[in-house]
Amino acid sequence: PRFPIGVKDETFPYAQQYCDDYKYARGAPLSLSVDDTKLFPALRPLDDGVNQKWFIVGTTGEHFEVLKPQGMHEAIDKLESTAELATKLRLWVLQIPLPGVPPLVLAIPPLPAKVKGPQLADWQIQLMEGLISRGFRITSSGGDGASVERDCQRRTASASKLKEFRIKHPDPGYPDIVVQLWDLDGNLWVVIQDAKHGRKTFQHNVFSGARALILGNFVVFYRLIHTLGTKPNSPLYRRDFINSDRMDDPSALRFFSADFLAQASEEPEENLGLVVYLLVFGDFIDAWQSRTLSHHERAKIVIRTHLFLDTWRKFLAKSGYSEARYFISKEAFDIAQILINGLLGLIVIHHDHLGDNPCPLLPWFNASEPNEHCFSGLQDISPDMTMQQAILGVPKLRDKLTSAVRIQKKQTDYKKQASGYCHTYYSSENIDYALLSTYPSDVELSAAYEGATQENDALWAMLGVHPDRINGATLPGVLPPPPPDPAFEHLYQREDGDGEPEAPERSDAEELQQMIDNVGSMATLSHAADEQLDACVMASVALSMDELAKM
Repeated sequence: PRFPIGVKDETFPYAQQYCDDYKYARGAPLSLSVDDTKLFPALRPLDDGVNQKWFIVGTTGEHFEVLKPQGMHEAIDKLESTAELATKLRLWVLQIPLPGVPPLVLAIPPLPAKVKGPQLADWQIQLMEGLISRGFRITSSGGDGASVERDCQRRTASASKLKEFRIKHPDPGYPDIVVQLWDLDGNLWVVIQDAKHGRKTFQHNVFSGARALILGNFVVFYRLIHTLGTKPNSPLYRRDFINSDRMDDPSALRFFSADFLAQASEEPEENLGLVVYLLVFGDFIDAWQSRTLSHHERAKIVIRTHLFLDTWRKFLAKSGYSEARYFISKEAFDIAQILINGLLGLIVIHHDHLGDNPCPLLPWFNASEPNEHCFSGLQDISPDMTMQQAILGVPKLRDKLTSAVRIQKKQTDYKKQASGYCHTYYSSENIDYALLSTYPSDVELSAAYEGATQENDALWAMLGVHPDRINGATLPGVLPPPPPDPAFEHLYQREDGDGEPEAPERSDAEELQQMIDNVGSMATLSHAADEQLDACVMASVALSMDELAKM
């Protein structure tokens, strides 16, 4: 086919052409990200005009070659009864991490409804090894915060050699902070997560009825947000905390905004725990997203976040509180650890390992946000996207992405409600390239560690429990927490959506196809019903042909 399905030898010339088009040095850093989106399950013909071949696409795995076009209908009928249709599309994006350069759609294999981490990791390793063997330098690899994606990245890392970089505190009594770098065939890289996804996860940990976050003498829970959000001067909208959209980027940004922090600070006796939570995790994501922070300041912020989480866990353990109910979720903690290590690792790689290819580090390009932008572009081209349409839509998608990153747009409107993803990675306002090309030395990282320690001590002292007291306390002998009350089971939801997902709303095309399948499965049909079925089939064909013609 005109665009390779999956990871093939034909995949890698696209990466070469991408770098050549922008005169980007072969050994300069590149970001690789991956994510999945929904496909409309359908078998469709595809003409490979270059090789004069016809294929049937829409199954999981390899596409099916049809030797003669006259046998297309028979082949489709056979595959419909024997093959598994793809319901998801996995999309890899390669990104030159500089403004004005669109992401490159590198590979698009079809997936079944459920796929495990080992299979995803095999593809990931195959793609990374192929790029590295051709001289490309991948400095980061990651996806969103879903558990299967984190498992995929861990398995990919396990295929590499671990190299540790240690940040030492000026006081030898403090433990080293270990930064994990991964060496795959001589290429050093770090595992990353999408920082904006992390921000939404930290927001919804406060909203969850499954936990009350105990921070020293204060508790952070949903009622505080509801009380503040319903006040006339609140920067939050009711939709931000009542029946909220879990994927709403502007909502999460408002939650961690300076305006909401200022409002919460007006009543410190009640909201000091929330104030500290907003400060710590708001700054944490800003360390990834800010266009103006120095890398020394970013390092200090992520080290402070590391220390804050470590102190919090010690406090809960020595106070006899269960992490399952009084700490952020395991998924949120895992995402935080990856984001902490990822940013520190990128700073170390850019400072120590780029050799003759120095480059400014713009952390916000190391994310799966470009993948979401690609999905949005494909959905604009074809709302009920089949595998055939995804392949045909890639050239048009490239043009759309190029226009998006080059045309100066109005500033993003963060006042929109329930607006879902908000793409800002290509925003280049106020970037100081000289500042972002300056990296902290080992001595400066030690100073950042010392400064982060002092700030963490001050935060916990405000919360009523100084870290020295926590470290000096002994672990209590406590019984394990009781199991959740079944009456409140609906409150104990998983923050990352790893449980059974809600059934997505069906599109018109999906509804029509389901009706055809249901009627077609009936043993006997009356003449009138058979004519209605034929009419539905023709309507489905007409819709498909109309979408294809528009593309």
